[in-house]
Amino acid sequence: MKNNDNTNIIEAYLNNELAGNEQIAFENRIELEPDLLEEIVLHRQIREFVKENEIHNLKSQVKNWILEEKEDVKMKKIAFFSRTNLLRIAASLVLISGLAWLYFNSQSSGNQYFAELVQQNPSTLQGNDDRSNWTQLFREKKYAKVISILNKKEIKTSEEVYYLGLSYAAETNYSKAIIQFSTIILQDSVYAEKANWAMALVFLKQNDENLAKPLLEKISDSDSEFSEKAKDLL
Repeated sequence: MKNNDNTNIIEAYLNNELAGNEQIAFENRIELEPDLLEEIVLHRQIREFVKENEIHNLKSQVKNWILEEKEDVKMKKIAFFSRTNLLRIAASLVLISGLAWLYFNSQSSGNQYFAELVQQNPSTLQGNDDRSNWTQLFREKKYAKVISILNKKEIKTSEEVYYLGLSYAAETNYSKAIIQFSTIILQDSVYAEKANWAMALVFLKQNDENLAKPLLEKISDSDSEFSEKAKDLL
């Protein structure tokens, strides 16, 4: 029953259908329940998958209509498309263009800052051999190897959790990146501020403005080094 309740409210949230108080209460739950956050991310990924397939299916349908018309032309020796199929094809092409435009523009939000995020490098401060190893791999953009090394550590520093999150983000495993950033945000660490910014960008990368907006507003109202960039995205 709990899963069904979550499904309904998550869909309402993603569709901007929650009333003011309901939305505030739900966003408070998101901050307190990491599992709920992961569910929302998965719902968003499913919706994007469906959207991409809608475009693909429409394109296939248009191709089928055109092939049908060509066969009709051959059989009847007609030199033009029927009005019905012309209207169907035109309407579908408009819909395909609209979906593709929305998809492209939502994907492009924050892309510049996201690229900056995953391309940043760890500090060159000296550390143990283990740190020297994974930081060098990160600079070489060998993110999968960084993930492998850091995941073997039972106890991780805030720096390690942060760069593990960045490595997941660089590998487009956004749900796991968000989980890493979530564990840092409430810590008293210099990486808490960075994790807030990183999480907001990952949400934007997933076209999830509902989850990104509260983080961006919080960052823009602070004295964070990312304040101006956050304002630019609001």
